Amino acid sequence: MLRRCRRLVAVGAALILVAGCRTPAPPGPPKFSNYKPVFPYGPLKDGVAERSVSTLPGPGYDVAVRDFLVSPRNPEAALTLAGAAVFEVRQGSGEATIKRAKETEKIVLSQGTVFTVNAGESLNVTAIGEPLALRACIFSPGGKP
Repeated sequence: MLRRCRRLVAVGAALILVAGCRTPAPPGPPKFSNYKPVFPYGPLKDGVAERSVSTLPGPGYDVAVRDFLVSPRNPEAALTLAGAAVFEVRQGSGEATIKRAKETEKIVLSQGTVFTVNAGESLNVTAIGEPLALRACIFSPGGKP
């Protein structure tokens, strides 16, 4: 009985594959979408792309919301900021290294992780396995996000 079920499943799978392979491609050249995103990513440096989502003026400071995409092919990508920032990991996993005044802190990154970087501290990010998507709210004095 088990042998008969296995044969039936194998024959059914073969029929589905054969039927799927027989559908012809539509004639003519492919038609691509003309969609253009409102806030496209642009290259920031080797292996890092960035886009500016919005900039909001505040009392004595500005808040810039930016998205970063870090490639897993670029180990320890340095992100430079014009002020203090709050980061959220939107997708992917990796590691962040923050060089603080007296110490170096390493943070394991996964989707949903939130961390802060103070003004003047350096941040290096490494993506593991897939691109790492980060959203940053950057607080800068004097309108320099």
